[in-house]
Amino acid sequence: TGGLSESMLGILALTLPLLAAGVLYGWLLDSGRLREGFGPGILYWVVAFPVARLSQELMVGSGTMSVSELLGDFMIFQALVGGAFGLGFFLLHNQISTWMSREEGGAAGN
Repeated sequence: TGGLSESMLGILALTLPLLAAGVLYGWLLDSGRLREGFGPGILYWVVAFPVARLSQELMVGSGTMSVSELLGDFMIFQALVGGAFGLGFFLLHNQISTWMSREEGGAAGN
C-alpha cells in the first residue's frame, strides 16, 4: 500500500532539483557566465546531476543504501549518468531555443 504515492514523492524529489538546475543553466547562459557549447553544457550537468540525485536520495532514500558508506561511488556513477543527461539536455535546449527564436522572429516580422 502506498506504492504509487512513494513513487510520486521520488519523482517530485528529483524533478524539483533538476528543474532548478535547468533554470540556473538558462540563467548562466543568458548572463554570459557560461559559454554555449557541448563541453560547458555537459560539464555543467556532470556536476548538477549528481547534486540533484544526492538531494533526491537524502529526501526520499530507498533505505537500501547508506549514503555515507558509498558516497564516492554514488557520486562518480551519477556524474557519468549526468554526462549523458547533459548531452541530451544540451541538444534539446538548443532545438527548443532555435525554434523559439524563429517563432519570435516570425512574430516580429508580421
